[in-house]
Amino acid sequence: MKKNLHLEPSIRLLLTEIVDKGATVEFNEDVVAFVPARHLEKEDGSKLNKGEEAEFQIIEFNKEFKRVVASHTVIFREEEAKILKEAVKKQADTAAEAKPTLGDANDKLQALKDQMDGKK
Repeated sequence: MKKNLHLEPSIRLLLTEIVDKGATVEFNEDVVAFVPARHLEKEDGSKLNKGEEAEFQIIEFNKEFKRVVASHTVIFREEEAKILKEAVKKQADTAAEAKPTLGDANDKLQALKDQMDGKK
């Protein structure tokens, strides 16, 4: 079983059955993973339906209890978080570049002093 189950970052699987609190996907005849209902959400906000094929990621694996839990939602949530983190970093970098320095302040103060001295 371990040789057949490759723990890739994401795996394309077919949603085989809808159950009370989620759905199931099959890796092969021996391994079936449960997908909680909250992890069936697509990027557009709709839910996956029986027979749809989608990318899933293993979020829990317990060999002792033979429990495998997968998620579709975590795939695009991680991508959104990564994009957001990059955007925040880029914005912080540009904000740091735009801040006036002490040298800039000294130039403005010197200009103000020269203007005041010229009026006296």
